[in-house]
Parts: sequence; structure tokens; C-alpha cells
Amino acid sequence: MNIIRCAIYTRVSTEEQANKEISSLDAQEDLLINYIEKRKNQGYKLVAIYREEGISGTSLKNRVELQKLLLDAQLKKFDLVLVTDLDRIGRNLKDFVNIWDIFKNNNIGFIAINQNIDTSTITGEALIQQLMVFAELESKMNKQRAEQKRKYEITKKGRWYGGTVPLGYKYNSKSKLLIPDEKEKKIIQEIFDLYIKEESLYKVRDKINEKGYRTKTGKLFSAEAIRSILRNQIYIGKVKYKDKYYDGVHQGIIDKNKFEAVQNILDKNKSIRKSEKNNKYIFILKNLLKCGKCKSAMIGTPEKGGRFLYYRCNGNAKFGKGYCDIKFVSAEDIEKAVEWGLKEISQREDVFNRVIDKANKSGQAEVKKLEQEKLQREAELKNINQSIRIFINSLKDGRKTLGMIEDELERLEKRKNEIEREINLLEIEIKNKKKYVINRELMRKVLKEFQELYDRVKIEQRINLIRLLVRDIEYYGDKIKIRLRDLTDTGYRLDLLLNEPYRFAQWQVMLPGQDSNLQPSG
Repeated sequence: MNIIRCAIYTRVSTEEQANKEISSLDAQEDLLINYIEKRKNQGYKLVAIYREEGISGTSLKNRVELQKLLLDAQLKKFDLVLVTDLDRIGRNLKDFVNIWDIFKNNNIGFIAINQNIDTSTITGEALIQQLMVFAELESKMNKQRAEQKRKYEITKKGRWYGGTVPLGYKYNSKSKLLIPDEKEKKIIQEIFDLYIKEESLYKVRDKINEKGYRTKTGKLFSAEAIRSILRNQIYIGKVKYKDKYYDGVHQGIIDKNKFEAVQNILDKNKSIRKSEKNNKYIFILKNLLKCGKCKSAMIGTPEKGGRFLYYRCNGNAKFGKGYCDIKFVSAEDIEKAVEWGLKEISQREDVFNRVIDKANKSGQAEVKKLEQEKLQREAELKNINQSIRIFINSLKDGRKTLGMIEDELERLEKRKNEIEREINLLEIEIKNKKKYVINRELMRKVLKEFQELYDRVKIEQRINLIRLLVRDIEYYGDKIKIRLRDLTDTGYRLDLLLNEPYRFAQWQVMLPGQDSNLQPSG
């Protein structure tokens, strides 16, 4: 029978406990000795006792007995270390992992009897591995906290911490200071001067863009970019950490009085915008209508006190005149066109039948394509699972550490989750397309009921009715594309194509996942 040389380690936290509750150390020792005695027939033999009296477990430095134990471990004086509880060996997870590394490198086992941790068992070894993972996590969190503290300390001293260098400055890596960029500084100063003169973000944006000025990344200025510059206190010599500003050591490029004047105008305009939002103008296609050219939302806009209502392309509102060819459209015209189209689809047999026939016929081809895509995803998932197993095995046999493969494992797990979601979505789509065939009469009934109901309800109710049926609408100037939501229980989406509604030249039909140039005759 092989002899297992056992060492026990006991500790109480403070000098007072050592003096007043000496039985605590004795109780630990008795419990551990008794544990060893019961396993004499398995070869257990007590060879050393390390008794730490009145020492905190938060630090290794002052723990003489523990240091002696670790030295003896490297001299291979014992085969197994026993404690009553894990926190006796150390309260700091990182310290414990370092201690465990010494034990493991010298083929020494470890047992904490009250937590049933025994590294000679698979469960005990796995638990130690988990502790090591948490130790790495703790280490990263400590680094993150240290970085946040460092950022706070640097900012508090008035220095810019880092990130994208703000327009108007360049960064001197030697002095580690923001230095005014003479060329860009003039742009910032002009933005402030223009805003005081115009009191409009949009007018400032247009004039700045027209002069050929661009952002730090070479893009057009948006109104929001102008607002961000006007609100940024870095231009008056301040630096920011979270939501608090500190006096900076860099040179400001905007006069403080001018900055305050701009803030007052911004605050005033903000109040005006809020009051304007309370005015009630009803736009039936709000949040549904998009510009077909630049894909921006088209925003309902009242003119001349609300006597005229328009939808304007928000691309021009955001990036300035000339950004998009589509300017605006009469709210009355386009709302009537959409209403007319939704009613007409149920009455035009040629268009209605052509759409239904093509949707049903294309179903089988789409199913085949989706099934092929699913097979490709499943093959990729199989390869990823195999790679993950290889990495896990390399951890178990000690060929690699978690730090060496953590990033790759994280990438594989992320991709695995993405593929599993994609496969689930493909299965649902395949099931729907296999199961359903569009029922002409049911479809026609839904559209007909829309027509009958729409004429009877109030305008506020028409908004809800259209949203039940329409997913979105794109306006191209001479063409409108209406995408319908799934109708009835078919699982298919039909998109509308009709001729000559009011003053728009054409409509367009799209089937799910494809464009169609179907045009009704006559």
C-alpha cells in the first residue's frame, strides 16, 4: 500500500481570536487529524502541521506558516495538503490559484473537507478549474477598475484621457496634451459664430457643408454633429469624466462668454421644439413612409400654420440640401394614393391572380434554397463543435491554459450561438413555406374588409387600420412601393403593384426575398 504523506494547515483571523478562541485552531486541527485517522487503511499518514495564529487571510506576505508550507511543498516533503475550509488557505481567489499552481506543479493534492473539494477526484479537479476561470475574470475586472481609476485620476488633473481627437485639436504624444489645430480651430470658431447669428442647427450645417468643411473622418456635418460640437466643453478648456467636467490643462479655443451665449440659444430652441411637438397634426403614414432613394424616414411637416401638410425626406433635413433628390410630397396626395391602392388590389383580378400565382409557384424553389442554406449552416456548426472539443481537451490534459485559448473559445461560442439562431429561423421559415399555400378567397376577403371598414372609421382609427395591413412604404417620386404585413395565416408577405393612382406613375409588387416588375395591363 502506497503511503500518502499528509500536511494540515490551520488558521484563525486575528490575534484576539488566537488568544480568546484558541479552541478554534484546536478544533480545526482535531477535525483534520480525525479525517486522516479514518483513512489510515488508504495509506494516509500525518507528517506535518502548519498552525497560523492570529493572521488575516487577505495577504500571503505575513503568513509565515503558509510560506513554510509552500517551501516544503516545493521540496516535496508531503503528497497532500488538507484544510477545513477553502478560506483557511486564502480569501483572495487569485492567491489561491497561485498556491494551487505550486501544489499541482509538485504533484501535491489538496482537500478542503467542509466543501468536499478533493483534487484527486474528477469533480474536485473541475471545481479547481472553475476557480481558476473566476480568478482570471477577477484579474480582468481588477484591470478594468484600475483603468477606470487611472482615467479618473488623469482627467481630474485636467488632462485629456484619449479616444477620438476632437475636431479643432491635434494630440501631442510627447507632451501628452491636446494642441489647437490652426486649420480646424477656424472651423469650430465659425460654427459657434454662425450659430449665434442663425440660431439654427440646420442653417449652420448647410453653410458649413457648402463651404466644403468636413468632420474629422471626412464626412458631411449633420445637425446632430453641429449640436455635439456646440455642447462640448472641451472647447472652453474643460475635460470630462463620465458626466462631470474638470478644468483642463489644454488651451480652449472658444471664449467662455460666447460658449454660454450658445448654450442659452440651444436651450431656448429646445424648449420651442418641445412646444411644437404638442401641436396636433395628423399624418396617417407616420413611421411607415420612407424615401426610396436614400432610405431615410419621411417626416410629416406642417406649412403655413398647418394649412398644407407634407412628408419631407429626413436625409435632406439631417445632412442638408442636395443630399437626396427626393425633397417632399403632399401628404394628401400620397395618403390618398396608398388608400386607393389598398382598396384596388382586391378589385383588380389580373393583378391579384398574378401575384398569388407567382407567390405559390415560387414557394417550392424557395424551400429548396432554404434547405440548402440550412445544410451549410449545420456543416459549419459541426466543425465549430469539433474545434471547441479540441480546445477543451487541450485544457484538461494541460497542453494549453485558458489564457492561451480564451479569445478563440469566445469567438467560437459566439459564432456557434449565431449559427444555432440562424438554423432555428431557417427551420421556421421552411416549415411555413412547406405548410401554407395562399388562399385566394381568404386573402381577397381580408383586403375587401379593409376597404369597407376604412370608409366608415375616423381618421385616427384609419392610422391603426393601415398599420395592421402595411409594413412600410417607399416613395421614389414617380413610384410607390407598399409592403404588406403577413396576411391571414399564410406566412407570406405580398407587396402591392398598381397603375396610375392619382398622380403617381406606377406601383410595384415584391414577393418575399425578391423584386418583381409585374405591371398590370390596361
